[in-house]
Amino acid sequence: MVFDERLRMVPADGPAYRLAAARTGRALEEERRRGAVTVRSLRRAGTCRLVLRELTAARELFSEAAVLAARLGDVRGEAAALIGLGDAYRYGEDHPEAEPCYRKALRLAHESCPELVDFALQHLAQFRMDTGDPDTAEKLLIEALELRQAKGDPELIAATERALERCESLRG
Repeated sequence: MVFDERLRMVPADGPAYRLAAARTGRALEEERRRGAVTVRSLRRAGTCRLVLRELTAARELFSEAAVLAARLGDVRGEAAALIGLGDAYRYGEDHPEAEPCYRKALRLAHESCPELVDFALQHLAQFRMDTGDPDTAEKLLIEALELRQAKGDPELIAATERALERCESLRG
């Protein structure tokens, strides 16, 4: 998986990714047949559809994951599903639908899943960049960067630094 100039996920190898996405879809269908669908499998399938730009399917899967997670009391799963749902709307330029997803995910993360706050901030910031608000995006990214530096994860830090560079480029 790589990211394009707008920091959206794209497959590094399209044909290989499509094969992997098909396997993920078959695994989810098998879970459905058994009556044992998990939040994680719904999110995984939603991410595959998102990357392949099958946005309607991605939205449906992330929505189902969020509902299931809420029903199960899985706040972490719900927040993660809402971030994915926000991305599915954002990738389709459906900004009015995306923002509430990100805001609810951030609220849930603050309340119950502090380990997800940086992810929620990062995705809300990317949304802000897409809507032409790099100043707000930068503030959110600086907060995310501080959290990621505290985690000490070089990949997460690099992702936020790339997002900050994009903020700067949007300013001109």
